Amino acid sequence: MNKARAMLDALMGPQRDQKKDENAEDWKDKSICKGFLIGFCPFDKSVVGGKRTIEPCDKIHSEIIREKFEAHKDGKEGSDLRIKYEEYSIRDLEFAVQESEAYGRREVERLRKEPRSKALPADVNQKISQMKRESTNLAQKSAALEDCEARKKEELMKQSDDLLEEAKKYEKEEEEKVKANFRPLACEVCGTAYISNNEGEYEAHLRYKVHNSYEEIRARLKELKAKQAEREKVIKEKKEEERKKKNEEYAKKVAEEEEKEAGC
Repeated sequence: MNKARAMLDALMGPQRDQKKDENAEDWKDKSICKGFLIGFCPFDKSVVGGKRTIEPCDKIHSEIIREKFEAHKDGKEGSDLRIKYEEYSIRDLEFAVQESEAYGRREVERLRKEPRSKALPADVNQKISQMKRESTNLAQKSAALEDCEARKKEELMKQSDDLLEEAKKYEKEEEEKVKANFRPLACEVCGTAYISNNEGEYEAHLRYKVHNSYEEIRARLKELKAKQAEREKVIKEKKEEERKKKNEEYAKKVAEEEEKEAGC
């Protein structure tokens, strides 16, 4: 029942049960998604809503209301209301980007803690095991000798200890190599983590829907931020022009007063 009502709301608007008013400014209703009205909501289920840790948008996404909005003066490019909605959208888009970056950091940390981040190659493990077995054999031979063969006994024990120490050193060196080569990174666009030296892993994630969605999000954010910057530039230039004009008027007034005083 609720699902059907939500679908009708999305299609016809929140005032669908009320007396029809063609002039009703439905887009101003708080239940309407402002980002969708101006073209793009990052939290729509078709984008990243419901994915990872992001909740889907609970506002109404109505094509009919969007068409009415775009046909009204409120929906025209540069209108005060549209600019206001663009500011709302920038906030939402920035949040989505921040979430992807946080997700990427968490995923990179998770990969660093995975067992494979420390796993040695099979041939290396085999060599280490062999060295440790040889060390154990030498220690056993030393223990089997009589006390009268103390020098030989001591020599075998030293060989055993040296070999064990060499195995530990070799194991540590190989672990450092694995650690150096195991480089988890996160995609700068969507935050998906991958191992940099695993051939094809980065390229594979580029086909994921979530990556394409974040490309859309970042492109939309760039577009709106550029418009915002242009508006701020115009406002700044206008203020600068007003300041310049006031300074010129003040300078003119001072000059006139000085001229008047000089005439006296």
